Amino acid sequence: NSVIKLFDETLRVLAPGGVAIFETPNPMNLVVSASMFHIDPTHQNPLHPESTRFLAESRGFCRVEIRPLHPEESPHRIPESTFPGAAWLNERLFGPRDFAVIGFRA
Repeated sequence: NSVIKLFDETLRVLAPGGVAIFETPNPMNLVVSASMFHIDPTHQNPLHPESTRFLAESRGFCRVEIRPLHPEESPHRIPESTFPGAAWLNERLFGPRDFAVIGFRA
């Protein structure tokens, strides 16, 4: 798996106490997952934030943090008082387009 190789090699060359930051498209955003992800030919497989956290921790990173990035400010957001599912839908359509994985070497 190329993500495992990337994490292993990064951890190998990172100085003790050093920090690594990785950024990837957020498949939890349905627009990114359905269309934007595939624009970049280097993207192979979407990475779920929690799976990526698990991989980083299992490969040896510590204090791993997932940070959502680049939410879309859209005039098309559904007013959240309209119906109970509006907040969930807004998050899936207009939420963070990317996320960062931040991990430290012990």
